[in-house]
Amino acid sequence: MTDTTSTGTSSARLRVVRKLGRGGMADVYLCRLTGVGGFDKPVVAKVVRPEHAEDAEFARMFMEEARLSARLQHPNLIHVYGIEQTGGRLVLMMEYVDGPSFKALLRAAWRAGDADWRHVAALMSDVARGLAHAHGLAAEDGTPLRLVHRDVSLDNILVSREGIPKLIDFGIARAADRGRHTQVGTVKGKLQYMAPEQLDGLDVDHRADIYALGVCLYKALSARNPFPGKTTREIWRQRLAGEFIPLSTHRPDLPAPLLEAVARAMEPDLDARCGSAEELADVLESVALSADPPSTRAARREWVRRHAPLHEEGPEEDPSEGGLSLSLMLRGSYGGLADAGEPSDPTPGAPDGGRGAAGETPGPEPTVE
Repeated sequence: MTDTTSTGTSSARLRVVRKLGRGGMADVYLCRLTGVGGFDKPVVAKVVRPEHAEDAEFARMFMEEARLSARLQHPNLIHVYGIEQTGGRLVLMMEYVDGPSFKALLRAAWRAGDADWRHVAALMSDVARGLAHAHGLAAEDGTPLRLVHRDVSLDNILVSREGIPKLIDFGIARAADRGRHTQVGTVKGKLQYMAPEQLDGLDVDHRADIYALGVCLYKALSARNPFPGKTTREIWRQRLAGEFIPLSTHRPDLPAPLLEAVARAMEPDLDARCGSAEELADVLESVALSADPPSTRAARREWVRRHAPLHEEGPEEDPSEGGLSLSLMLRGSYGGLADAGEPSDPTPGAPDGGRGAAGETPGPEPTVE
């Protein structure tokens, strides 16, 4: 298979800093994009794993969805720079976000007793606006594309140290699903976020993403699972039946409009569910801004930095990886990094309690999963 480059961003100009993670579909690397005049920009490279490299249908779907992702231009969606093939592997090049996942941020905030519901509502409002932009994307002839993320979760939201949330992996979730649907148990990690119609194997629309946003809100605001089943089968039954513990049980102190917004987003009946991500965003923004004091951009930035202390100087190169060219690595000129072990989990452990802006959160040992 001939190597081709689809954009001006070439993997030959990407110097590997370190491996960020590994999934069933791809390995993820933090790289530096270098150029003339001392140009140096951190980027993320998602490299399709070897077991999928020769799957022509997987590659077609991955490239198609990556092209759609590149069309999404919104401050709360991760920006895709391009896709290319090198060393027989597909490489998706994306924006680097200097900050943790929302899940890691919330774990730290709950552990510190500072899980401020105002900031949670404001950040999720921004995510909802990003989703609304994607849901409304149209083809060049004006035909709606009806994009659905299908994999919205707290893990798939990154929060920069400027207090700006960004939804990642938009548009490639279908390719990921194809790569894992025959693997027993791999859906388990996302089970908590899936809408009933998605679990039922039915065609889904944008409302499945709204449901997942509701679950994100529930978890973020309570540090608990809405579906407390102890087995996959029990959780599955609860999800299909729409049986979940009301958020007000854990957080009676939250404003009524916020509690109602979460309940509407998680409504199992499609006709009764919140109709658009934009509508949900408006409610969340209104609640965050009407609080006393309100959640301002400056306050959110301070809150994020308080619970996500990263290196001010930016990503540092791992000496063991030596700034190797990503292209050379994938062509087999160096095997050490490709076989490197998984990075240790930098996120704090499960919190032992927390307090939002309105007071103590009831219940023992909450945790954001």
